[in-house]
This record gives sequence, structure tokens and C-alpha cells, in this order.
Amino acid sequence: VAWANPGTAMLAFLAAVNLNLATLWLIGLAGLGLRNRKLRSANAVLGAVLGIGFLLFGLTQLKRAAAPVQEAEWFATISVALNGSLVLGFIAGALLRVVIQSSSAIVVILIALCGKGLLGVEQAMMVIHGTGVGIGLSVILLGQGLRGEALRISYWQAVLNACSASMLAAWMLFAATDILPSLPQVLSIAPVGIETELALGFLLQMLLCPLVGWLLRGRADRILSTLAPEAAEDALARPRY
Repeated sequence: VAWANPGTAMLAFLAAVNLNLATLWLIGLAGLGLRNRKLRSANAVLGAVLGIGFLLFGLTQLKRAAAPVQEAEWFATISVALNGSLVLGFIAGALLRVVIQSSSAIVVILIALCGKGLLGVEQAMMVIHGTGVGIGLSVILLGQGLRGEALRISYWQAVLNACSASMLAAWMLFAATDILPSLPQVLSIAPVGIETELALGFLLQMLLCPLVGWLLRGRADRILSTLAPEAAEDALARPRY
């Protein structure tokens, strides 16, 4: 669970580059391959490639869907508010994560907005950090039907993301007082674009999750037992051998 988080950050890097034409070719060739009887033995592989193609196509559509929103008057008001407050950006990220249910999708939308200059890099980074806390809110609101080990795994994911996001958000708030450079300022040293800066910031947040998991490894059982105590029927249903 901890190391699955850095993998999700790879989607942000894919969204930072223009893969539209390559994605369409990938979907088309995989679809033709699935229709070819001579390639029937490779259907499993071709099906996986087709799924990857649709995933990349979805990222492209997300970036395009953000374009009409940028011209709305209500978005201009929200943009001004977010650019004026780091804390508001953090809260917005947490709420967006509950609604959209995908941190990667939020990062893709932010990449599109920052690319048009409608949102500052530091404010967008705070929105990204807020998504880490939003995962915990999602578990609380939507995890009512879970129990036992499934609920503990969900809580563990929430704890790891909330801790890593809070650490980076605290860094951003300290940097706002000019005590130390902010994360975007550190990333701007490398000759990369705004889109890649956001993807790198998201990757750093996701890489902190395994680190937090390693630091909490001795307390994990106690923390999860407190958050999701085991019911009597769960213990009875667990195989002894």
C-alpha cells in the first residue's frame, strides 16, 4: 500500500507531456490486434495495452475538460481566492479529493490550469498537498461498509498520505515567512517546465508515504487497532491454520 503511492505519481508525468497522437495510435493498434485471429494467443497482453491506452486517453480528456472552466466567471473568483491564500488551497485540495476520488486526476487538472497561468505554482502545490488529507476524509465518509482488515488497510493509506502531505504543507507555510525556500523554489533550480515541477512535487509527496510507513512500522498495529478495532465476528472468521 505504501509503495503504491509513488506509482500513481507517474500519471502526472504522463499528463505533463503531449501524448495525444501516441495514445490514439496505441488504442488503434491494440484494438486491431485484438480483432486479428492470428494474435489470439496475445489477447491478454493486447488487452492490457488497450487499457493503458484508455487510461492515457482519459488523462488527455481531463486536460481538455479544464479548458472551458477557465473562462467561467465563478472560476476567476476562485482562482483569485486560491492565489491569495496557501491555507485555502490546502483545504480546497482536501475537499476536491473527496469529490473527485483521484489525486492523480486533480494533479492533471492543476497542470492544465498552471500551464495557462491561472494558478500559481505554490498555490497549486498546496492543493496537491491537501489531497493527502482528503484521502482520510474519503475513508471516513465512504468507508462505512468496510470492516476488519479492509478498513485497516484503508486507514493505513489515509495515515501515510495525511502525514506526508502535512509535512510538505508545513514546509510551504514556513517558506511563506521567508525562513527557508519553498518546494517550488527548490524545484525551479532544474531547467524544467511548470507542469514537470508539479509532477515532481506530487512524486515527492508520494515518496514520503513509504518513508512514513517505515518510521511508523513499530506503531502500526497499535494505531490501526485504535482506528479500526477488531470485532468479535472478525476474530471468529479468521482461519487458525
